Amino acid sequence: MEENDEDVNVKNAKFIQSLAFIEGELQSPIDLDISKMTQINLAPLKWVHYDVAPRKVKIANTGKTALVGAKWVLEEPYINGGPLDGNYAFSQMHFHWGETEIYGSEHRADGANTPMELHVVHFKTQYLTLEHALRQVDGIIIIVYFLKEIISALPSIKIANSSIRLVPIVLTNIFKTFTEDYFIYWGSTITPQWTRRIMWFICREPIGISKDQIDEFRNLYDENTKPILGNSRPLQNRDNRHVFHVCPTRSLHSTLLPISREQIALSTQANSFLPR
Repeated sequence: MEENDEDVNVKNAKFIQSLAFIEGELQSPIDLDISKMTQINLAPLKWVHYDVAPRKVKIANTGKTALVGAKWVLEEPYINGGPLDGNYAFSQMHFHWGETEIYGSEHRADGANTPMELHVVHFKTQYLTLEHALRQVDGIIIIVYFLKEIISALPSIKIANSSIRLVPIVLTNIFKTFTEDYFIYWGSTITPQWTRRIMWFICREPIGISKDQIDEFRNLYDENTKPILGNSRPLQNRDNRHVFHVCPTRSLHSTLLPISREQIALSTQANSFLPR
């Protein structure tokens, strides 16, 4: 008896989930090479309530990065479908950059870095809190966006542990959602307490950002009042782990796609993070 597409999608999702126990121990970030990925079919990703404006938005200087958090009245955004077993709620997003535009992003694509990288962190809603989810094998997913050259609130949080309220903005005005043609792999981040297994989702389409905007991030101070010139972790070996290309729909010649005109316009309009 032939399997239908839905059965195949479910089987593929379970296979990806099963890799958490082994490949989830391998460290991230890694170099992404589309020619070495395994193509796989999954159900479309579903982004729910990402078009709902939050009640509050705050950007903070943690002393290590610029972190953006938000609160909603009722309809908190979450993601499901694809390889996921359950709903994963938006938690926060933060940025990684380097001393130069050549070495900014944590992940590489075809051996090259981009100037910056955005991490959009989600946690599994059945665990109720991010802190509890961090201790679970399937608790955390991170959506990765590469930022290329193309943020008014940053001067207001120059000092470590400072924050400022922002004008509430719909999340999809900051980053683009996607349902197919993306990459997945398992990789960990290491802390003194434990190893955090994370399912990484990589968006193929970069977000535009200017050199002047990148310099604003480097002007933030750490807790020793020194500029945070870079906060990206070193590249790790792939170690024969699976890297999946989910439902490919576009060019297979390069790992990342060119910045679209739509994305350039979106970046120009929304990525200023205007204070309130």
